[in-house]
Amino acid sequence: MRSAAVLSGALFFGPPLLHLDNTFRAARALGGGSIDCLPKTEVESTEYPFDALAIPGSGTLTTEDGILMPNLYGQMRLEAAALAYSKKLAPTIILLDGGAEIGGEVSVSEKYLNAAYKNLTGDELPEGVVKKKEDTINTATNMEGLSDEVKESNLQKILVITNTFHQNRAILFACAYGVNAFPMSAEDLLLAEGSAREGDIRRLSQSWEMRTAEIKEGVEIVFAIWDPRGKVPTFLKRLQLNLEK
Repeated sequence: MRSAAVLSGALFFGPPLLHLDNTFRAARALGGGSIDCLPKTEVESTEYPFDALAIPGSGTLTTEDGILMPNLYGQMRLEAAALAYSKKLAPTIILLDGGAEIGGEVSVSEKYLNAAYKNLTGDELPEGVVKKKEDTINTATNMEGLSDEVKESNLQKILVITNTFHQNRAILFACAYGVNAFPMSAEDLLLAEGSAREGDIRRLSQSWEMRTAEIKEGVEIVFAIWDPRGKVPTFLKRLQLNLEK
């Protein structure tokens, strides 16, 4: 019995104590604060203050015309990314949303991003601006893939653009994977520029769908205290995908 109690205590208290930075960030996030893992002195008001914009994927939908496209959350993230790129916040955009369409070379998100940028500026995105991590399946693997890209390309400062409800968990995993990441809310960026998305953003902010999403994010942040790199949800997600094949 004593051995079992010691083992249980070690399993319960071990991860939070071994990863104190993660524990403190998670506690701050759960308390309603914002988090990041970018040294404060690194953010400067210069052209290209970040080395890359990272955009987590959020899933797709099929329109009534049978067209596959990012869901509403993804549309906001990508429109905000196009806006951030046009404002010269970073010279590169990293899409973290899985593979290309079957038989195609351009992902659904990349097509939407290009269209959003052209609608905003009248120009095409320059060749080579967009990079993709095509083997990610959830937020944890998004940030694992981002970490790989950061190391491969020697990137120092990453701006993660995602929805307000999702940004703390995305940053929590980014920090756990050693990425110097700073968050930016897609909604805040779009609203500040007077985007036509204002109606969608206001509606979602007051919806039960958003309350549910916020509760889910909170629960997953709690679990991340004991699983800083999201290995358990990743295992379960891969198991689900394998069962669906």
